[in-house]
Amino acid sequence: MKNSGITKIPIIIVALLLISCEQQQPHSDSTVLARVGNEFLTLDYARSQIPPFLLEADSVAAIQGFQERWIRTNVLHQEAVRNGVHTLPDVKDRIRRTEKDILSEALRDMVILNTDNSGTVTNSDVQEYYEVNREQFVLQERYLRLRHLVTEELEDSRSAKNELMRGVEWETVVERYAENKSETLRRAQQFFPVSSFFQDNPPMRDYLRVMGITEISPIRGHEGQFHFIQIVEDRPAGDHPDIDWMFDQIKEWLEVERRRRAVAMFEQNLLIQAEANNEIEVFDVIPYEIN
Repeated sequence: MKNSGITKIPIIIVALLLISCEQQQPHSDSTVLARVGNEFLTLDYARSQIPPFLLEADSVAAIQGFQERWIRTNVLHQEAVRNGVHTLPDVKDRIRRTEKDILSEALRDMVILNTDNSGTVTNSDVQEYYEVNREQFVLQERYLRLRHLVTEELEDSRSAKNELMRGVEWETVVERYAENKSETLRRAQQFFPVSSFFQDNPPMRDYLRVMGITEISPIRGHEGQFHFIQIVEDRPAGDHPDIDWMFDQIKEWLEVERRRRAVAMFEQNLLIQAEANNEIEVFDVIPYEIN
């Protein structure tokens, strides 16, 4: 292979050359799914590489898909090595650069894993952050907590509405008449932006503009089902959300920020140590050499 073709080598070759080339010799307790040359693909290895949600959705299809990709990648890798692609200067340089990126990222991951658990974000941390930065949390649109009951029969909707108006507990009415009981109860406990309601049911959406708190809407049929709603709580645009709305998001952000700070401190200490050991030398940038 001539060096004149180096710049035309697809970038995918770098990925192929970085695929683990260690022989996956089959173990007695590990089912072999495929072999390419001296490389073996085992069921245990495939499972370890496939995202859990894909395995849960369809484990057979997920493993078969991984099996096909593994065979294709290893056949290409085998051919690339056979043709000496890994010895080309441009490819070797790209492999070195990619290796540096992988090792640097792996080191950052190790720093995060070894960070003192005492740095775990607590509920008090979340509460304090929310109180200090409360003015930053503002609703951009109106939010509602809404009871929305759907039935298959008009008579069931009428009975459900009448019982609510007589003071029967919402949970009891849902249990007796609602189509999707658990989802109906769950959604009635949460606030949602008004724009998220009834995007495919304009008549019901129109009721939201004119209804008052606790008022129950008329019953409307839509796509073979019958609907009515009751607004339980209303939060206008510009209002501040309760902390329980934001709790999980704030906690996740604080955890990410603490990990980022731990890595940044580690990197800074490495730079200081490297400078102290005269391992870093910086030269002036000369404009005419750049231009």
